[in-house]
Amino acid sequence: MTMNAHPAITNARSSIPAAPSRAWPLCAGQNTGSASSTSAARGKPGPRAGRAAPSVTGLGTGNRRAAVLLLLVLLCGLVPATATGDVLTLNNGDELFGTVASATPERVAFEVDGKVRTFTATEVLKLELEVLRMPPGEDTIDGIKDSIVQRTILKMPTAAEFPEATRVDVLDEERYDLAEDGTWTHAVHRVFVVLKEAGRDTANTSFPYFPDLETFDLEYGRAISPGKAGFLGLVGGSPGTVRYVSDRTIADESDFATVPLYQRRHTVKFAIPEVGIGTIVEWKYRVQRTKADPMLPFYAEKLLRGNEPCQVSRLVVSLPAGKKVSYKVEENGIPVEVRTAEEGGRQILTFEAREVPPVLEEPQQPSLARLAPRVVCALADDWKAVAAGYAAELQKMVDEAAQDAALRAIVGRLTRDGPDPLTKARWLFLFLGKEFTHVGVHPQAFSYRPHPPLLTFQKKQGSLLDLAFLYHTLLTIAGVDHRLALARDKDRGAFLPEVPSLGQADFLVVELPGATAPFNLALPIGDHVGPDVRLPFLQGAAGVYLPDGAPLRVPFCPPEGEGEVVTGEGELRPDGSLRMQLVSRPTGNGQAGTRTLKNQSRDEIRVLFERIVHARFPGARLLDVSFENLDNVSKPLVYTFEFEVPDFALRSGSDLLVFPMPLDRDAYSANLVGAPRRLTDLAWGTLGRLEQRFSIRLPPGFTLHALPEGVTAVGPGMVYGSTYGYAAGTLTFRDLLVRERDRLTPADYPLYKRLIEARAETTDQLVVIRK
Repeated sequence: MTMNAHPAITNARSSIPAAPSRAWPLCAGQNTGSASSTSAARGKPGPRAGRAAPSVTGLGTGNRRAAVLLLLVLLCGLVPATATGDVLTLNNGDELFGTVASATPERVAFEVDGKVRTFTATEVLKLELEVLRMPPGEDTIDGIKDSIVQRTILKMPTAAEFPEATRVDVLDEERYDLAEDGTWTHAVHRVFVVLKEAGRDTANTSFPYFPDLETFDLEYGRAISPGKAGFLGLVGGSPGTVRYVSDRTIADESDFATVPLYQRRHTVKFAIPEVGIGTIVEWKYRVQRTKADPMLPFYAEKLLRGNEPCQVSRLVVSLPAGKKVSYKVEENGIPVEVRTAEEGGRQILTFEAREVPPVLEEPQQPSLARLAPRVVCALADDWKAVAAGYAAELQKMVDEAAQDAALRAIVGRLTRDGPDPLTKARWLFLFLGKEFTHVGVHPQAFSYRPHPPLLTFQKKQGSLLDLAFLYHTLLTIAGVDHRLALARDKDRGAFLPEVPSLGQADFLVVELPGATAPFNLALPIGDHVGPDVRLPFLQGAAGVYLPDGAPLRVPFCPPEGEGEVVTGEGELRPDGSLRMQLVSRPTGNGQAGTRTLKNQSRDEIRVLFERIVHARFPGARLLDVSFENLDNVSKPLVYTFEFEVPDFALRSGSDLLVFPMPLDRDAYSANLVGAPRRLTDLAWGTLGRLEQRFSIRLPPGFTLHALPEGVTAVGPGMVYGSTYGYAAGTLTFRDLLVRERDRLTPADYPLYKRLIEARAETTDQLVVIRK
C-alpha cells in the first residue's frame, strides 16, 4: 500500500513538466487560466498589442476643474468607434464600468447597464477610455467579413447534432511563415461555438511568447451572438451582437514568477466578454520571432484532434524558396490530408483533418498526444549534425566549469574515497538529489541551452535539463566514463527519428556504462528518488545520444522493480474484532512516492494513515505507524502500520463467525471496467507487480468451517491469482497481480475487464469459522 496509487493497477503519472504549446490548442481541450480583468498588456507588443488607453485623472482638483473637463470633452470627441468599456473612478473610490455618453466642463454623463448617470466634476477622480481589439467596420454582425464566421452564422452547430460536446471547434488553424534569416511569424486563428455551459471556459485563453525574441499582436477576439427571428418574423426579434476583447482584459505576465532563474517566457492572457450558450467565439493573434536563437529553433508540433468535435484542424507552413523542412504525420486512425503548393515564390505545406470526432475520455487512457493525429515539422537536418552541434555548445560550458578550482575541490571531496568510478557516480547522484531542488520548467519554456553549471550549483535548483547537465559536468570533472543523451517523454507523443530537431527533446539523461539498471540511466531529480528508481517519464522514453546522434531507447523496469510486497499478521478475537499489522516493501516509483512523506511531520503522517485506515474499514482505529530508511534512498524502504477494526467478523448464529480478507476494496474495485467495450487504449507509466501475504490467527476455541477456493485469471500481459490456506489455527492468504505491458488495445479490453472483475470478487469471498 504505497502513498501513490499502485502502478500495477493504476497509471503512474509522469512528473515531467509539460511542453508548452505555441498556440492555444482548442482541439487539445486544454486551459491555462483566465485573463486578468484589470491588467493592461505589457512587454513588447506588436503593432496593436498593449496600446495604452487614454485616461484623465484628478478631475476634482479645484480651479483646474474646467480645464480638465474641457480636455475630457475633447477626448470624448476624439474617441474612435472602437472605444468602449470606459472606466469612471469617483472620489469615493467607486469604479464604474460603462461608456461616456457626454461631457461638459461641469459634468460627465456616464452610461452603466443601459442607464445614464450624471456626475459633477467634483465627484470624478479619473476617467479611462479603453480600446477594443476589433477589425475596422466589424462592430455589427452584418459587418463581419470572415467567410468562416459567415458560414457558421448561417449553419450553426447544435447540441442535438453533438450531444456529448460542450463546444464545436469550427476552425483550429496555425500558420508559420518562415523568413530567410531563420525568424518566423506564428499566426493562430480559432473559431468555436459554445453548446454547453462548460464550453464557455475556453473563451478565457492565453498564449506564450519570449519578450527578448518575439513581439505579439492580438488582432482581435470576439463573441458573436447571432440574431433571433421574432414572432412571425415581425415581433420580438433581435439583430444579434458582437462583443470584442478590450485592452483592459489583456494581461501580459511573466511565467515562473517565483523562480527568477527561469523568468524568460511570458504568457499573454485575455478574456472574451459576454460568451453564452450559442455564442460564436473567434480570435486571431500573431507572434513574430524577430531574432533567431539556435537553442529555440523553429519547431512546429500540432495535434489535430482533441476532446471536442472539430470541423477543420489545420497546420500551414510557408517557406522561402530553397528552404526545406522535415515532417512526419501520425494519423492514429484519422485521415490527414497533406498538400503542397507554391505561392508568390514560396513553398506552402498544409496538413489538414476535417470533421474530426472528439477523443472521449475513458479511464486509464493514454495522453492525448499518443491518441490524436499529430504533425511534427522542423527545418531539414540530420540527427548526427543536430547532436554534434548541441554537444559542442555544451562542451564549451563544461570546459569553463572544469576550470573552476572551487568546483573541482568539491567534486574531489565528494568522490575522494570512492573505490571505483560507479561508486563515485552514485555518490554524486545522491549529493545532487539531496542538495538540489527540481524546478518544473520545460526547455521550450526557457531554452535548450542549460544554465552554466556554476550558476546551477550556486542556486541549488534546476530544471531536468540543468540537473542532468550539472551531473554530466561533475562526472566529467571526476573522470567517470559516461554518455549524455537527449530524450523525449513517451506521454508527449512518440519520438520521431524522421524529424531531427532539438524541439523533440524534453530532457537530458546520463548513461553510466557498466551500472546495473535502473542506475545505468540516471537523472538526479530530488531527495526522494534513489539510484534504484527510474521515473515514469524516463521509462519508455526515446531520443539520441550525444554527440553522434545514435538512437536511444529507454527500457521499462521489470514488474518487480515497480512493485510492492505487503505482509500482514493479524488476530481475530472472539467478539469479531480484528487487530492487524501490515508491513509494506515498495519498490521503484512506489518507494519514491512514499519517501515524500519525510517532508511531513509525524502528526501529519499519522493523520494520513488514519484516513487510509478509515477509508478501508469504517470505524477502524490506527494503533501505530513506523518507517525504516525513509530518509536514506540508498537502502530499501519499509513501513509498518497497525490498526484495529471492531466488528470485522459478523456473527452467524451462536457459533459461527464470517469475515472477508482485510483488503482495500477500492483498490480491487471493478468500477473502471464497467463499460462493455472501449474506444481507446489503456496505458500505464510503468509495469507493475503487487503481492500480498496475510496470516490471521483464529480466536481460541474456533476452527475452520468453510474456506474460499481463491481466484485465477489471465489477461493480455497480465495474471492474477489468489489462494487460501489453513493450518494449526491460522488462516493464510496470498494474492499476486503482475502486469508486464504498459499499454493494452481496445481488442485486449474484454480479457482485461474479465481479469479485473475476477480480482474484484476476492473482496467478496468469505471465510467461515466455528466454535
